[in-house]
Amino acid sequence: MTRPGKSNRGRKRKPRWGAILGVGSLLAALAVGGWIAWHTYLRAPKIRNVLLISIDTCRPDYLRCYGYPQKTTPNVDAIASQGVLFRNAITPVPMTLPAHCSMLTGTIPPYHGIHDNPEYGFADEEVTLAEILKSRGFHTGGVVSTFVLNHRYGLDQGFDDYVDNMPPGPRGTPADERKGGDTTRLALDFLQRNLNNPFFLFLHYYDPHAPYEPPEPFASRFPNSPYAGEIAYADDCIGQVAAKLKDLGLYDSTLLVITSDHGEMLGEHGEMDHSFFIYEAAVKVVLIMKLPGQKGGRVVQEPVGLIDIVPTICGLLRVKPPLHARGADLTPSLNGGKKARPGRDYYCESLTPTKQGANSLLGLVRGKLKYIQTTRPELYDLEKDPGEERNLAADRPDLSAGFQARLKSMLEKETRTRKGGKTAEWDPKAIASLAALGYVRGSVVEDFTFSTDKQDPKDLIGFHEASFRVQRLINQRRFIEARKLCEDLLTQKPEFADTYFTLATISLYQGDLAGTLEALKKAAELNPEEYTYHKNLALTFEKLNRMDEAFQHFQKAEKLEPRSAEVLAEHALALVRVRRLDEAAAKLRKALLLDPNSELAHRALAQVHLARGETGAAILECSKALEINPSNPETHNHLAEIYALTGDPRNALAHWTDSLRLNPNQPDIASKALKLARETGDSAVPADIKTLIESASRAKTTPTPAERR
Repeated sequence: MTRPGKSNRGRKRKPRWGAILGVGSLLAALAVGGWIAWHTYLRAPKIRNVLLISIDTCRPDYLRCYGYPQKTTPNVDAIASQGVLFRNAITPVPMTLPAHCSMLTGTIPPYHGIHDNPEYGFADEEVTLAEILKSRGFHTGGVVSTFVLNHRYGLDQGFDDYVDNMPPGPRGTPADERKGGDTTRLALDFLQRNLNNPFFLFLHYYDPHAPYEPPEPFASRFPNSPYAGEIAYADDCIGQVAAKLKDLGLYDSTLLVITSDHGEMLGEHGEMDHSFFIYEAAVKVVLIMKLPGQKGGRVVQEPVGLIDIVPTICGLLRVKPPLHARGADLTPSLNGGKKARPGRDYYCESLTPTKQGANSLLGLVRGKLKYIQTTRPELYDLEKDPGEERNLAADRPDLSAGFQARLKSMLEKETRTRKGGKTAEWDPKAIASLAALGYVRGSVVEDFTFSTDKQDPKDLIGFHEASFRVQRLINQRRFIEARKLCEDLLTQKPEFADTYFTLATISLYQGDLAGTLEALKKAAELNPEEYTYHKNLALTFEKLNRMDEAFQHFQKAEKLEPRSAEVLAEHALALVRVRRLDEAAAKLRKALLLDPNSELAHRALAQVHLARGETGAAILECSKALEINPSNPETHNHLAEIYALTGDPRNALAHWTDSLRLNPNQPDIASKALKLARETGDSAVPADIKTLIESASRAKTTPTPAERR
């Protein structure tokens, strides 16, 4: 600093050795950094393949490499020891479908528009990682392990192969999930088939999702934490995939990314599962990346996001990321360079509380701080308070105001009206599957306002958890207890329409159609804009042979949701029943324009052709339905009936046999097959098929609600 009255002009300055040494150190550091970058990228094997593994519902703190005290994940640990582990990765939403939409597009839910699992579909206008890599010559494959990621929701965009058909469940209908061992076998087959092709494989494991039922030996290894056992099982499956890559000589040319879509609350803050709160146990996720040839492991502490995966893969492949991607390229973090975009805000949300009339939960994470906008805003110092137990919002109004302003600005920029988005179907199977997985059905409200008038979700967690318990009781066939709990819920929130829908489900399971009808009427009275209530009212009236009322509610459902192929197909089947075949055919043409892969629409069209005596066309439509879903015993039964009518006993028996293999508990079908087998002659029926038919004909079963419909 120059003293007053003095000037540096014309003076010779002595060398400042500290500065010179500092510059020298900087140059040396730059040289070393440049060498590291050169060694990492110019000397490293080229990325030939990309493998993205998503472990559903996986909390990072249950992995050994993230600090879990037991050896849950030796295979993932080994990959992390060679690559880069991101200790503070954040999902934008603790729900499977919307989180994977963010994972595969690099966008947040306000942009891509998917906020919930069951009723949203991914719009064609979105651009996925699979589409990007397919355009660069990669063969793209996806293997998913839950119906929540079924192609009907649109996430299959860009995939050459997208394996989403679940294996048969205990009653022949598709299961709700695919176990890790089956998923792994499909993945190994994909790797073998694409040995000579550059590929992108998206591999999804669902095992850590509730209910936690790890197979042996993992159940015995973790008797006090079946959740940890499920994660250990998923790790074992990942180890088999890594071993296959090595056996095929692909390991050192494959970019490996291991992540999770969200975590699990496990009782923290009163929530057992996920989807309601956006505390760290639910939104903190696994993120590990390993470059081809990378050996030395490192840990990155700075917050990153699930939305950073797409830009990072694009950056590593030197592909321009799509304009819509909001994530950051983490390439500098992968080679030990500076962190990407310091001071970033990472968004997270839960709109689930809006199903029950409460406020949204809208959050931002920046550095060690986390802000949650709701009725009573929350602010946490995650470094000092990782359990989010001390709310600092009232103590630091300046910080809260800053977060609120940035959150508002982000939502104004990102929230958009989408063109041609898809609305997923609430068919009976989807309802039953979501209930089995523990999700509370209903419509979220896309509410991004900062209202303080609505109920705070923190005050509603007891009601939410009780709604979960009802679904578990229904799954366990404990209907009396489930009904009592529903009645308790109605004393708390008598205006909550979906509790009446749950009561309708209980009545349907118990064979009480009058009770089903009464509960559905009440639900529709409380929420007349919910098309699924009207659709199920129509199905119930049809079962009661009150066809005029059934058609009235089908028409209401169609008006409320004109894009539903499911409603049109159900309506058409009712029209076939009263021989209004031309009307039925017209509705089915419209349904198949909306969804060419609607299994129900093809089956219904087969019924139209059969009623007209067009058996060849009926067989063709049933065959199309079977191609869409080969695991549906009902379609096999339809085909068998048609073949029996046309005097083709061999094909009739073949399809009845396939149906009984998928679901042996069909005594009526078994009786028909046995009668036809005897008429055909024992010599024409293989012994194993005859044994199966005879055994099934003696079985007893109780029909499911979907079967009763």
